[in-house]
Amino acid sequence: MKATLAGCVRAAIRKFLPDGREFSAEGLAMETPGPLAAARIGAVRKTLRDFLRMGEIERVRPGFYRATRSIRGKPELQQVMWDILRFRQKVTIEDLVELSGATANYAKEWLENLTRCGVARHAGSRKVWRMISDPVAMPRNDRKAWRQREGRRKKRERETALCGTVFRSAEGPRMEVNGASEDGEVRR
Repeated sequence: MKATLAGCVRAAIRKFLPDGREFSAEGLAMETPGPLAAARIGAVRKTLRDFLRMGEIERVRPGFYRATRSIRGKPELQQVMWDILRFRQKVTIEDLVELSGATANYAKEWLENLTRCGVARHAGSRKVWRMISDPVAMPRNDRKAWRQREGRRKKRERETALCGTVFRSAEGPRMEVNGASEDGEVRR
């Protein structure tokens, strides 16, 4: 997932300013490594103005702001399911669908990934999944992301090859319309 500037600004406010201190655009950019530090300060100021309009921050004095409420994004669906599994220790796919809002296929795929990671397994009934180890941090399914990236790369290669074939075939014979060729000569 590509990080947006607004997401980076929210993350910086959450990470560095949890206690409601005031901050400026320049100070926020200086405290934050990565994309926010590299962003133009004007873009950061514009993002802060948008947050001000939405009520996420308030202006303390010119150029200085304070968070008015918790600036949190929506938690990832996987994180919601992980919290449910850690709390209950035993879940069914139906439980995850009902409590997290995930689809049944996605919940099943996620539980199968945890089985491959050695975190969960079927418990007696094939419908019940039990947590067998608690690594605290949720295991990520990087293999699926790799497969998707690889599929996109192959698709681009096929499209590029197809385009090359189409252009080469267009270079072949000259086109004639109503007796006139491309070079303007009229043939009778």
